[in-house]
Amino acid sequence: MRIAALIWVFIVIGLCLSPFELKAHLHTQGRLHQSYHLVAFFVAACLMAWPVRSWLGRAAMLVTAAALAPATEWLEHRVWGNRVEWHDIWTDLSGVVLALLAILISARSAMRQARSLQERPLVSVRDVAQSIPEHHR
Repeated sequence: MRIAALIWVFIVIGLCLSPFELKAHLHTQGRLHQSYHLVAFFVAACLMAWPVRSWLGRAAMLVTAAALAPATEWLEHRVWGNRVEWHDIWTDLSGVVLALLAILISARSAMRQARSLQERPLVSVRDVAQSIPEHHR
């Protein structure tokens, strides 16, 4: 998963730094432009943070994903001379926040499931055998 995260981040950076002609050919501009930003950074944050076991490590990965938002805009500004698009940065950060929410919901669900498994008493073979009616044995 870490290799997938690295590849995805390079793809996102590559698309951000690609010439306008390529962006136009890929239809990354227009009414879906903000949606692409949201999905790109949601996926990046998920791929970076999900495989990490510790919450501190996950937080570090989410902060790194969030730092990519202004970094990519700044690089685009430096390479192509475009103005910094603050709405793109806010959309990118929204994707990271959505990834955080998805991770928190997933962790909560996993904790609930683990708790419910702990609360169930173990059943022995004898208990199962005794629960079967006499005429079925």
